[in-house]
Amino acid sequence: MLYAIAQRKSITADMIAEGFRAFSGRLSIVERDGKVALDYCTGQYFPTEYRAAACAVCASILWTYWRDGAKDSDAVRKIARNALGRGIASRWFR
Repeated sequence: MLYAIAQRKSITADMIAEGFRAFSGRLSIVERDGKVALDYCTGQYFPTEYRAAACAVCASILWTYWRDGAKDSDAVRKIARNALGRGIASRWFR
């Protein structure tokens, strides 16, 4: 999903910020020493939880990007399936 986001040059910083706002979990955008950074509040199973948090944020960003050109949520899911594959789309674009 990171690659899909990187390839779409029209994804704006506002879309990315909206993706983080939609996911109110352990992963957030913060400012440190005048620079933008990602902050993750660790849990018991760091690698598994971090991966899920990153995927949820990426899915939210892509959903926001694709929904503008789609007529409904089923159309967004179809775009996700075509762009990312059935496995990723069925897990993160319900």
